[in-house]
Amino acid sequence: MATPIKTNPVHDAFPVTSYYDDQPVECSNGLTKREYFAALALQGLLANPACWEDRAPMIAVLCADRLIEALNGDKLRTEL
Repeated sequence: MATPIKTNPVHDAFPVTSYYDDQPVECSNGLTKREYFAALALQGLLANPACWEDRAPMIAVLCADRLIEALNGDKLRTEL
């Protein structure tokens, strides 16, 4: 059975590989996976007219953390 791949929240959401002297070099430009997941969650929260805008960023980050836990197969916490 294959080893499951873990989602690291500090890895780049959109990594770019460049080449220097024919060797691959990872370039870091942009958002981490955690930041990207939180931005998507925030977009969804703010699309709801009933959303409390002052709490939305905190909820978005918590949602991103829970998604990373779920992707990694970690034990999910039920509180948000």
